[in-house]
Amino acid sequence: MAGARTAGPATVVGRWTHDPVQPTLVHPMVLQYTAQAELAEALTAGGDALAANRAEDAERAWGTAVRLATEQGNEEILDRLRRVVDILDAGAGQVRLHPDAGLSAILNVLISRVSRIGQDPPAREPEPEPAADRPPVTCPVCHKLSPADARFCTTCQATLGEATA
Repeated sequence: MAGARTAGPATVVGRWTHDPVQPTLVHPMVLQYTAQAELAEALTAGGDALAANRAEDAERAWGTAVRLATEQGNEEILDRLRRVVDILDAGAGQVRLHPDAGLSAILNVLISRVSRIGQDPPAREPEPEPAADRPPVTCPVCHKLSPADARFCTTCQATLGEATA
């Protein structure tokens, strides 16, 4: 609970690594909920814009919602959005408002359930285990660090050869 105080000191577990990439990785479940929050924001922004008679802003926001729902495979939200917009290009988020979209269809979009808690996030390729026993490699092009076992620079994508190790 936010603002709650603990009874005493708490143990914090950390992991030391020389791998500059490892601390920047985000857990797939966190990515899923972040994407769902972005989708909810886009849906709300579209409704707010439409209520303020800003149709272009509503189209822009709901276009973003269509793009995000498409990326997430959220057919429920896409079905609800199709009741108020024509989807011109789902991947690019291009939509056009239905001129005759009823208030109930708009409300149905706004009160829809975005979160799909308990469902597995989309499958991702497993991250390779970092080479913990070797120091990171410096890129010969941008001079940034990459994991010791990387074949390409994590910053500029330059090839990392044996000579850079």
